Amino acid sequence: MNDIKSILVLYLVYTLLIDVSPIFFESRPDLFARERYARSRNKTTERSFDSIEGLKSLDFVALVNRFGYPAEEHLVTTIDGYKLRIHRIPGSPSIPKAAKKPIALFQHGIFASSDLWILSGPTKDLAYLLADAGYDVWLSNARGNTYSRSHTTLSPNRDQQFWQFSFHEIAVFDMTAVIDYILQLTDQQSIVYIGHSMGTTISYVLLSTKPEYNKKLKLIISLSPVVYWHTPHSPMVKFVKKNFEAFKNFYISSGTYEVFPLTKANIKVLYSFCSNESILQQYCIKLIYYLFGYNPSQFITSKLPTLVSYFPSGSSIQTLTHFYQNLISDSFKMFDYGIIQNFAVYKQREPPHYNLSNIVAPVALFYGKGDTLISPHNSIDLSKDLRNIVTIEPVKDEMFTHFDFLISRDLKTVLNDRILEIISEVA
Repeated sequence: MNDIKSILVLYLVYTLLIDVSPIFFESRPDLFARERYARSRNKTTERSFDSIEGLKSLDFVALVNRFGYPAEEHLVTTIDGYKLRIHRIPGSPSIPKAAKKPIALFQHGIFASSDLWILSGPTKDLAYLLADAGYDVWLSNARGNTYSRSHTTLSPNRDQQFWQFSFHEIAVFDMTAVIDYILQLTDQQSIVYIGHSMGTTISYVLLSTKPEYNKKLKLIISLSPVVYWHTPHSPMVKFVKKNFEAFKNFYISSGTYEVFPLTKANIKVLYSFCSNESILQQYCIKLIYYLFGYNPSQFITSKLPTLVSYFPSGSSIQTLTHFYQNLISDSFKMFDYGIIQNFAVYKQREPPHYNLSNIVAPVALFYGKGDTLISPHNSIDLSKDLRNIVTIEPVKDEMFTHFDFLISRDLKTVLNDRILEIISEVA
């Protein structure tokens, strides 16, 4: 286990070094995003990165189009100026785009993007399956990730203020803007919300702070919900609990507030570490098991080169800090700015708790018994604090992990078929 921890520490140091040396390390996220967009729109689907044989990286629209599905990109600007690029699958090869379709909205987890919902293809991924079932499918991208790294006045490369957000701002500003944009454009009244990991946190923060949005969410599907961090903790969570302050201070002292962006440099190093040809791939796999849980029967090793082309996709150090604060305090609270600023922001010494009793929209909770990031008892405890639980159930695979919710061998049969069943019954 110590060798895995050492690899994790080395990777964290490496990402910090490339973040502060953008020219030498090809680590500009904005340049990478522009190159990928140009490559995708020119339909150069077989072009590889110059120095990485066989590695292809396309954007969301091109990824979906290659399977014959229509895809769109929409720009949503939040009230505080963040420009979000969100995606849409308005139909399928068998069911074309049409007005008044029921709407499904996907929200990714931390360091992810809309891409992770569609990497396994139409036979497995829930986004395609819902499009095939007649849904108008939308996929959001939180501020700070590779698609939403833009602002009306702030520069993500120069302005620290750009990165002063956590999942709270993503919920209160991003998600409200995205939901309102979709409902207005489609002339609909409500949506089915599907979140994974931090995507679930966002839904709970949204409805706790803005309960009027309960009527806009006809059903919430929560995959590995992240609210509570009750003990006992896994070795990985204990590692984070022990070392996060040093990690955060290391970043901030260097003037770096963006964490794990999607860049050519990061993809190159992860590909060289995790590709099928790499002699180090076994350590890459062990690291994933350490972070998310051990489930070799569902893990698709051949997917690793594709995965590292799209993940991690960037976020803020403040988002990680907010999760860490809740982990340490064993609570679900707003961001702790310190006593002085807390009084300025909240009019009290401590940050307020999110009021889960405000959530009245129906919620379906799914958890993995092999999830080492969010242990099953945390989902069970959460279900006791929500007022309108449709179901709480483990995924049928006994060792299902945190990351298996997105990419796993039997994703359709052990999880997505059941989700489709619940959506058809409730929504």
